Amino acid sequence: MAHYQGNDLKRHIRRGRIPSALTRPLLVWAARFGYAACGIVYSAIGLAAVAVAIGLSAEPTGSHGVMVFLARRPFGPILLAALGIGLTGYATLNFVGAISDPERRGVTLFGIVARAVDVLTGVLYITLAVAALGIVIDPARDAGNIVVSRAAGVLALPFGTTILGAIGAALMVSGVYLFYRASQEPFGEMLDRRELSHGARRVIAVAARVGTAARALIFMICGLLVIRAATSDSAEAVGDVGDALATIERAAFGPLLLGVVGAGFIAYGVYQLAKARYQRIRGTA
Repeated sequence: MAHYQGNDLKRHIRRGRIPSALTRPLLVWAARFGYAACGIVYSAIGLAAVAVAIGLSAEPTGSHGVMVFLARRPFGPILLAALGIGLTGYATLNFVGAISDPERRGVTLFGIVARAVDVLTGVLYITLAVAALGIVIDPARDAGNIVVSRAAGVLALPFGTTILGAIGAALMVSGVYLFYRASQEPFGEMLDRRELSHGARRVIAVAARVGTAARALIFMICGLLVIRAATSDSAEAVGDVGDALATIERAAFGPLLLGVVGAGFIAYGVYQLAKARYQRIRGTA
């Protein structure tokens, strides 16, 4: 019987259903560190957006702006390096989740979209991690032009406008999927019930829903900006999170909407920090 169970365990490991004894502790630490890093970044972006909405700051900022701000604080390079490592861990967790599929999403259309979003999310966080570590190495680096330079590189490729348009469409689809998750996903189910009361898990789940809806909106706006860059064949037209928030600010009732989205980002940051402490790690982000 023991021999059978051992072979069964190995078979599940080979199929990617559960992490191996060696990789699981690394994934757990990568997850917790990654969740904490994401929580800090989202909370900082949200606070900056709320500050603009109530007139305490001139313009909203995105993840790159937050990292530049942190780099200029005491011990900033150390914090930024830690964030870069944490974001790398979070990206790794997304890649592992897309490949091993611990949530059993399968190869249905919905499952393929969900796993593709995991891969796209992983790529985005790897990009942020590289940017964070790049700022540590070269504090004078202009992080604001990274998105534009990457878009220009894509446009220089054969069928570059088509590729960039496809990236924009992928961001739009990701936004739709995130709206679906915001309404349907049981966010509190993976939090440790031994350490959190039912009420606390419900509050965190509400924060997750609000924050995921805010992220969905930003994904869709970024997708529209990328599609605009593709159709105009101009890399300058692309935008990151900061540009998406600035777009919201310029809309009707902009300050109010910006404050709401900023509060959503803060809520998502709180959710990520709660996950860093209380999530039951299952090999997925």
